[in-house]
Amino acid sequence: MANASSSSRIRRRPAKAQAREAQGAGQDLLMSLPPEMLDNILRRLPFDKLVRTCCLNPAWHRRWESIPNLDIWFSAGSNAAPNGRILWRCAAPVRSFTACVRMPHFYRAARWLQALARKRVEKLILKFDNPWFSRSAGFLGPALFACRELTHLELFGYCHLPRAPHGFGGFPNLVTLLLSHVAFPFSGGAAQLEHLISSAVDLTELSLDDVKTSHFDDGAPAQRCVIRAPKLHVLKLIMFFDNGCRLSEEFPLLEEAIISIDDLFWTPDYINTFRRIRNVKRLLIETD
Repeated sequence: MANASSSSRIRRRPAKAQAREAQGAGQDLLMSLPPEMLDNILRRLPFDKLVRTCCLNPAWHRRWESIPNLDIWFSAGSNAAPNGRILWRCAAPVRSFTACVRMPHFYRAARWLQALARKRVEKLILKFDNPWFSRSAGFLGPALFACRELTHLELFGYCHLPRAPHGFGGFPNLVTLLLSHVAFPFSGGAAQLEHLISSAVDLTELSLDDVKTSHFDDGAPAQRCVIRAPKLHVLKLIMFFDNGCRLSEEFPLLEEAIISIDDLFWTPDYINTFRRIRNVKRLLIETD
C-alpha cells in the first residue's frame, strides 16, 4: 500500500510540472514562427488585446511594437479608450485607425492625430459621439494636416476642422473623403474644403453631408466651394442650408449620386447640379 501511495504522489507532481512545461512550450512555439507569419496572426487581434500580450512573458514584452500595418479600431460600445502614448509605440505605417470619440473627451482626438501622423496612417475614421442638441463639438488639432499618407478620411458628428497651415498641399493620395456634420468655422473655410477636394487627384468617393463652410453665427452669405473631381465614382451632396458647394464640371465616371439640395431650389444652381451628373447610373434625390 505504501508503494501505491508513493507511486500516486509521484504521478501527481509531474502532471503539474508537465502542464507548466506544455504552456511554456506553446509560447515558445508561437515565438518560433517566422516573424511575418507571427505578425499576420497578431495583427488580427483587437488593439487593446494585442497590447496586453506584453504581459505573457519577458520575450513578449515589446513584441507587439514591431508589427506594421495595424488596423486599430475601437467600437462605440468598447470600454477601452485609445491611449495616445500607446499609439506612439506602434510600428509604422498604421494601416487604419477607427474610433468613436465620446464626450467630454474630444481633446483625445488631437492627441491621437499627433501620433498617427508620425505613424503614416493611411485610413482614418473618427466618429464624434455627442447628442444632436449639444452645442459642443469635437475639435481636430493641426496634426490632421500632417497625415499626408491618408487614402481614406471619414469624419462624423459635429466636428470642427482647424485652419490649414500655410503651404498645405492637401492629401494627394486621398481616394475617399466622407464628411458628415463637419464645420470649417473660419473665414476661408469654403476655399479650404475646395482645396482638400481638388488636391486629391484620384478621389473616387466624396460625401458632403451637412457640411458648414463658415462660422455658425456670422450671418454672412456662403462663399463658393467649387467641387472638381473628374475621377469621382460616388457623390453624396446633402445641404440643409446653402454652404456654397457647387458642381463646376461634369463627372464622366460617376456611377452613383445622392442629392439633397432643397435650399437651391428655384435657382440656376439647382438645374446645373443635375446637368453636371447627367451620366450617373444610379441617382437618389432626397427632397421635401
